[in-house]
Amino acid sequence: MMITAIYGVRALGKLSAYSVPLMVTLITVGLFMAAGAQSAGDKAIESPLSMGEAISYVMSIWILAAVAAPDIARYAKTRKDAILGAGFGFLFGNSATIVVALLLTQMTGSDDLVNVFFGIGLGMAAIIVLVFAQWTTNSSNLVSGALGMSVVLPNVPRPILVIVMTILGLAIAQLGMIDMFTAFLTLLGVTIAPSAGVYLAQYYFLDKSALEFERIQSAPNWMLKGLVAWAFGSAVSACTAGEFFNLFSLTSISAIDGILASFVAYIVFVKLSVSNKEAVRDFQ
Repeated sequence: MMITAIYGVRALGKLSAYSVPLMVTLITVGLFMAAGAQSAGDKAIESPLSMGEAISYVMSIWILAAVAAPDIARYAKTRKDAILGAGFGFLFGNSATIVVALLLTQMTGSDDLVNVFFGIGLGMAAIIVLVFAQWTTNSSNLVSGALGMSVVLPNVPRPILVIVMTILGLAIAQLGMIDMFTAFLTLLGVTIAPSAGVYLAQYYFLDKSALEFERIQSAPNWMLKGLVAWAFGSAVSACTAGEFFNLFSLTSISAIDGILASFVAYIVFVKLSVSNKEAVRDFQ
């Protein structure tokens, strides 16, 4: 996984070209084999979630990929390629995967994919699917993380960043992160989602040319307005998240609360900054 990420986006593309069709084939075979098994019946819900909490968890799972998507999409040859890649990948590929997982769970009575495949006699297929699923996901996360850290630490070689993040990831996993998974998902929604509000505001409502490569190269390393807006959005999201403070509710979805808060805050900060500059210029 680390080696794939070190070689970058092209290696990730080659890995996906082979692994995705293989996983689709194995999961499809497993679905047909499980269809012949007796249904396990309805599974009792131990701790039901509200719709807002459920949406927040789903958003938290995918928000990192959504926020990092521009880093990957910029390597597409055209804008159309980027849109089609994201559209087919998330709308069709991800949706189909979720539906198949739900069907397998209902058919076998287990929510563990490995146990499902072993239960229908496809143990080796389970191992292959698990390995490739983790390989593609973790390599993609490492590539995105390295691209982001390269902006913050431009003097550090990207392979070194990949190695350091791999070691940190292994250490966190060893400490038992899986036991705090729901809290971790909420933390992602609280801290990552508001950053999307900042660049969405910049691109669609302020000055999208500021995000062009030429402008970015000459931009300062730290944009105070963006950082403050992100921090404000994270604070609002933490105040509305059930896993954190749960002080009040806006949309009932804490991740969206953070995006909206940072979105509005960034526009306000930029407008106030422009107004202050104009006032100083007029005074002079």
